[in-house]
Amino acid sequence: MSIGSRIKELRLNMKLTQEELARRLGVTKGAVANYEKEVSVPKTEIMYRLFSALNCDANYLYQDYMSEIYKNSVYSVEEKKLLNDFRKLDNASKNVVCAVIDAELARVKNQSEQSIKGKAVAWNGTSKDVFYSPDKQEIIEEIIMKNKDK
Repeated sequence: MSIGSRIKELRLNMKLTQEELARRLGVTKGAVANYEKEVSVPKTEIMYRLFSALNCDANYLYQDYMSEIYKNSVYSVEEKKLLNDFRKLDNASKNVVCAVIDAELARVKNQSEQSIKGKAVAWNGTSKDVFYSPDKQEIIEEIIMKNKDK
């Protein structure tokens, strides 16, 4: 349920018209309609009046929005370790990691689009064999060689 639909739900439960709610908030009927349709968002001062007029709190109105933010900001233990390890690298090493990630993303995209049709070649990475298209393999090897002595 969206913020706008929650505003509308509370307004209807209180048997208020958009015009009546608008009067309580000190805005126009059109502004209330826009809040409910999520065309616009109430300014902070209006939002506080809205909480009071609808007898609710921010947690109720924003619960779905905050759940989505929370879901997108939770990292697994493995992701946290990778991020911490990445932060310990010098810039040259970070560039290598980013190049490998870019190559992998391109490979996965290519694989899903074309099922790789036998055009990939093997490149022995540090811990396991990874398959890259020849152009990506050359780029990665070049970056590794450039950064080897840094």
